[in-house]
Amino acid sequence: MRLLKLAVISVIVIFVIVTAITSLLPSNVLVSRAIDVRTHTGNIREQVFHLDKWPGWFTDAGGTPAKASFDSANNTLDMAGTKITAEHATDSSYVTAWKGKADMQSTFHIIDHHLPDSVITIQWQVEQKIKWYPWEKLASITKDEIWGGAMEKSLGNLKALLEAR
Repeated sequence: MRLLKLAVISVIVIFVIVTAITSLLPSNVLVSRAIDVRTHTGNIREQVFHLDKWPGWFTDAGGTPAKASFDSANNTLDMAGTKITAEHATDSSYVTAWKGKADMQSTFHIIDHHLPDSVITIQWQVEQKIKWYPWEKLASITKDEIWGGAMEKSLGNLKALLEAR
């Protein structure tokens, strides 16, 4: 009985300590990547601002082309159970909501430097709000490495696609 009581108290104390330490980690994770492309902004908008074009350049976290299905009635892209929906668009930005295992917001910014050689920067950021659970806070530490690699690969595919035109 004493051993059981000690075990229960120890588990509770460890959980409280881990929760206290992880509460110091941020509640928002922001991963951002950018790439320079030699093309016109219209070509970029054609690929980025239309969700039905994403399967041509988007890769999953493993770096393989994402399997996706586009629902034209709802303007929604379904990638492995994550539904991506357009939320807001301007001439230079495109915001999407991701609903699935992890709810996120993704934003593309098109930065035209107005240089003679048509160099344009595409900046892509993904933001996720993290719950207070210690395991979610600890997992958030690896988000940059996991998402960042997939974002870099996808942006590289997009650059190759755009510059091949």
